[in-house]
Amino acid sequence: MPVLSTQPIQATTSTTGSDPVVQYSLTISGKATSTSSGTAAITTLMPAGGFADLGIANPACPDPAMSWIAGSEALTSITSAWQRTSLTATAPIDYNRGEAGTLWNGAAYASAGLRWDSLPASSTVAFDRIQFAQAPFGNLLDRSAAVHDDHMCYESYNGTIATRTQERAMVGSYSAKSTTLYIPAGSTGWALDPHTDALAPLKAGNGRITARISVSTDISRKWRVWVRCYDASYNLVYDGLSAAPDNTSQPNGIWSTAQVSVTAPSTARYACVTPFVYYGTGSPQIGWYFYADAHYLAYESADPAYQVPDWVAPRRLNIKVKPKRVNLVNNPGFNSGASRWGFFGPSGVTNTFTWDGATGRTKAGALKFQSPAGGTPGAQVGIAALGGINPGSKGGDLLHTGVPHTFSAWVNVPSGYPPVSVAVWNPLAAAYQFGPNSDWIKANRPDLVDGNWVRVYNTWTPPATSTRQVYGGVMAPKAAYQASTNGVFFWMDDVLLEEGTELLEFFDGSDPSADYLWQGSNDASKSLYFPGRARHAQRLTEILQDNVPWGTTFNLDFS
Repeated sequence: MPVLSTQPIQATTSTTGSDPVVQYSLTISGKATSTSSGTAAITTLMPAGGFADLGIANPACPDPAMSWIAGSEALTSITSAWQRTSLTATAPIDYNRGEAGTLWNGAAYASAGLRWDSLPASSTVAFDRIQFAQAPFGNLLDRSAAVHDDHMCYESYNGTIATRTQERAMVGSYSAKSTTLYIPAGSTGWALDPHTDALAPLKAGNGRITARISVSTDISRKWRVWVRCYDASYNLVYDGLSAAPDNTSQPNGIWSTAQVSVTAPSTARYACVTPFVYYGTGSPQIGWYFYADAHYLAYESADPAYQVPDWVAPRRLNIKVKPKRVNLVNNPGFNSGASRWGFFGPSGVTNTFTWDGATGRTKAGALKFQSPAGGTPGAQVGIAALGGINPGSKGGDLLHTGVPHTFSAWVNVPSGYPPVSVAVWNPLAAAYQFGPNSDWIKANRPDLVDGNWVRVYNTWTPPATSTRQVYGGVMAPKAAYQASTNGVFFWMDDVLLEEGTELLEFFDGSDPSADYLWQGSNDASKSLYFPGRARHAQRLTEILQDNVPWGTTFNLDFS
């Protein structure tokens, strides 16, 4: 029974607690690729005992006093080609704890090996690329999604306004505050909506989700832990609000915490946790609010098809090169369509929103918007960036609060139609903030006029305590629309959104120079500018080759 072991190459698991050491269950996955004939199995062995800093494992002699076989999986086909197999096993918490409580502790090391039961003596076996991967554990959310540390990852729910505030925090310096603006018909309570940043990746379905969150209210209210799951395309596949039990919050601003466990659907790949607070028996009022903090999500995969990630070479550096400029807008030049942008305005307003492939400022392709006269909108109308959970359909990401931004667009407004402006959302005032309109710019900023095209702009700082809100778009205010005898009509092209207060030249990733890149898909992602990218890439490569440890590989990631 030949055995091939990975020793002395070993994978370590983390130790928690104090002396006597107390360790908690940890899932480890092993993977190997081999070529062989006969039958074979991959096994993962765990040391059953050892001192706090020493583990003993001997795959050739699985003595229970020395090592513990965590699992094995047979190679189902025998071939001379390379095969990949994997198994998932859970490290034991304890094995025969000694009288002193410190001699026999949970597993601290692991190794993998191959065993051949019926292999001819003349056979040749190759065994390569073994990898251990630790399954996710603890809170899957980052600090901002968990405790609103750097920015806010949650948006306004129907009828509410969500803000990031220091008024009442539980864990860090900030919490989320949800305040009612109006009471939608049929609504029973108010909540937070997740942004993409608030989603925890699950990697596989059919697993068990543990979700926990805390709320603070001024009077006792019924509330639930709301778990939502999304598939790989960000479609909602599980809504756990109706199945969640009722909780009662403490009055006088005392924080209340509740937890639920749910089974994720097989198609689930993302999850989020937010509270839902019920209005109660009293008539809901404008201005009612609650605070939320300490979002927590843990996940245990139960999918038998789950495999550890693709093999990755050890000691590989990923060097991220920071661009000098970033256009935060997705599809900013409308080179291939109108995706990620849409009509903005009250429902019932007649409008035409299209991509005009024959019109553009410097190249073909622009957005066209027209709304006839006679309407009575309750707000501004125009073109705005789309939002939502799915990053593949949004006009741009949410913005960092407390940081100045400059937003601009080139517009072409035919004679006889009202001027338009860049409008950005102010979540604290729950209103749009308008920059100078196109008529004013024509009269006062000739440097921003290019034939029939005028560059409208707005420089503003999203409030530090506000939601990490998305920007707006190009719009005509309500009064301008109502006063027009022709309605509203304009084209929009070359949209630029950057951090900073300087109005710089437009750019996107379609520039033929090697200095300009798309962060992701062409025409559908942020645009990056790296001055002298080719020259700097060569120099950086030379510096890294001279200074990184021998045997270490690296990538230069321009993103």
